[in-house]
Amino acid sequence: MLNLALGLILSLTVAAQSSVVLSPVQARATPTYHGADLSWTASATPSVTYNVYRATVSGGPYTKIAAGLTGLTYHDTGLPSGTTYYWVTTAQSGANESVYSGETSATTL
Repeated sequence: MLNLALGLILSLTVAAQSSVVLSPVQARATPTYHGADLSWTASATPSVTYNVYRATVSGGPYTKIAAGLTGLTYHDTGLPSGTTYYWVTTAQSGANESVYSGETSATTL
């Protein structure tokens, strides 16, 4: 009975850990004319897509501006010049989404 209980706990632990999606790291923003070029380092979790969020205040609240990206870059366009924006990215696998990456910022040209 003890072996069954330990096996069940182990199975539940492994199942819970397998749904964790690690966030992308080292997000960067390079200002462009009325926008910014964003890039980030891949999540350590395999087979993920990426979401990009933007805010006008450091720390958010953030609004999702792009979802399901398969690459490690995004060009955010159509923004007023001379405005500072803040971005974070997440990695997503199925219904599981990571926590936000570190925040990056840029003032549009």
